[in-house]
Amino acid sequence: HQAVLEGRLTEAEIDEKVERLFLLKAHFRLFERPAPPPIENLLSDLWADSLLRPLREAYSQAVTLLQNRQGVLPLGHLGQKKLLYVQIGYERPAPFYRYLSQYAAMDAVVVSRWEGLNLDSLTQALQDYSTLIVGVFGLNNSPRRGFGVRPRLLDLLCEVQARQREVILCVFGNPYALSFFGEETATLLAYQEDTLAQWKAAAVIFGASPPVGRLPIPVPMRYPRFVTYDLTPYRPVYPYAGPYAFRKTDSLLQAAVRERLTPSLAVTVIYRDTVVYNRSVGRFTYDPASPAVSSTHSLYDVASLTKVFVTTLAAMDLYERGRLSLTQPLGESVPAWRSFPLATLTPYQLLTHTAGYPPVLPLLKEALQEGTVFSDSLTAAHTWPLSRFRYLRTDYPRQVWQQIRQYIPSPTRKPVYSDIGFVVLGRYIEKLTGQALETYVMERFYRPMGLYRMVFRPGLECLDSLCVPTEVDTVWRKDTLRGYVHDPTAALLGGSAGHAGLFASANDLAKLLWMLQRGGEYAGFCYLSPQTVRTFTREVDRLGRGLGWDKPSPGKNSTVPPFFSSATFGHLGFTGCAAWCDPERQLVVVILSNRVYPTSEDTRFVQQNLRRQILEAIGQDLGLP
Repeated sequence: HQAVLEGRLTEAEIDEKVERLFLLKAHFRLFERPAPPPIENLLSDLWADSLLRPLREAYSQAVTLLQNRQGVLPLGHLGQKKLLYVQIGYERPAPFYRYLSQYAAMDAVVVSRWEGLNLDSLTQALQDYSTLIVGVFGLNNSPRRGFGVRPRLLDLLCEVQARQREVILCVFGNPYALSFFGEETATLLAYQEDTLAQWKAAAVIFGASPPVGRLPIPVPMRYPRFVTYDLTPYRPVYPYAGPYAFRKTDSLLQAAVRERLTPSLAVTVIYRDTVVYNRSVGRFTYDPASPAVSSTHSLYDVASLTKVFVTTLAAMDLYERGRLSLTQPLGESVPAWRSFPLATLTPYQLLTHTAGYPPVLPLLKEALQEGTVFSDSLTAAHTWPLSRFRYLRTDYPRQVWQQIRQYIPSPTRKPVYSDIGFVVLGRYIEKLTGQALETYVMERFYRPMGLYRMVFRPGLECLDSLCVPTEVDTVWRKDTLRGYVHDPTAALLGGSAGHAGLFASANDLAKLLWMLQRGGEYAGFCYLSPQTVRTFTREVDRLGRGLGWDKPSPGKNSTVPPFFSSATFGHLGFTGCAAWCDPERQLVVVILSNRVYPTSEDTRFVQQNLRRQILEAIGQDLGLP
């Protein structure tokens, strides 16, 4: 207006410029009311990887490790630690606990209110744990209110540290709150409570991702600024959202459950050191009210996967230690066996199924013909549980072993896949170690690696609530098998043997395979040498298998698709399980199911070769040729 009055601008010039502006807006349709965005795929669009990737990158660069006394982080050799997650703030466990639990089993305590809390009783409850991971939430930005840090929290930390417990503090909030801390064993600052920050903090704690953030502000007398700790990742990382959609795999798993090929499936895939797929579909049974399964927590009877994840693994360890010779007859190491037919057999023959044993022996048929083998109640003479309502005569496992020990193998030594050979190998390993087979692998591998979802006889360990039902046995165990071994021979031998008896989660089996893929190294500790891994997993004598491990067979009937390399090794299980590792492609796949529920007479799962179909779908989703 002032410009027009002063003669610097005419009304005609204003009209011309406004007209040009409106024409330009009309050209770009800025006057049109925009159509509402499509809502069909709104959630998937909002969580698209293209949007999440910058956020993940930002949090990966932000999370800061401020203190790491005695090099406690990353947490390794978990067999020497008992972990507890302590959450400060909120009434329910935050996603942080779920992310932590992907890496290791731990209990949880949530402190949501300090009023009325008995600090002494809480401290007493914490003393059974060696390592506390404390997640601090609910902070604020008010210096007057101490940024939300409660004095009783500091009292709790001081009391725990005085008892010489490792305390890993994770602060999700204002960095100025750090001025109240400083005496803990390790300190992580995640700046915000966002789930991405919680995901990253969990990955740092367990060595799946390095911390690269630096403290941007000075915190008096507490933590140095601009200091970083060089922590080399040594565990597979669980991504917040993977770069692969896995639409084909998801669709196939859901269709299998919908068509009742199996009540449930749990699948874990590690590709190039990242857990790209860790999902489950279905429920414990076909009953909609039964619990949903979890690839991380649910325990499946993995049947013959026991042969490789227990017996073969123990043999690999003893071979490396020079305590097991592949070619030495069993009788030379175990003098008490010299008068039995198995004395001339070698571990090599047992591992390659060339010992002359049949697939199985008619042990169950003979047991059913005896009138005193089974009992419907626990008695002095029947103490071995077969199910919740059925017991085995106390001396019968020894009688079964005597039958196996006296069996005369075929002299032809032709390859015949045999459970019996692995029963013998398991007993041989027990003689060499002086320990139960399950105890040996627990102490040598499972516990140090933090694999607490690999167990034996879970029905006796109050873990049956985690166990997926295997089969409804109406013939001789009179119960739905849940936490009790499905295999008859293993059951008659006391619930576990060299060929069957392991219960495990897909998540833990995948970690163990990943260790073998990396040449025997996991979480900074060498469990086996690369040479030992190669010796047992490569094909031997053109038998189409390794030592204990199965290998891909040529042709369309192969158990794995063609994109798996010749270096691949793994195994199948009768209950609908599969575990495969391809070191060349850096690919690990574990498939677990309870396809024999409610009855093993339904063989559609096997006839349709569903396990191979799943592998093919995974390959397509990963873009493998």
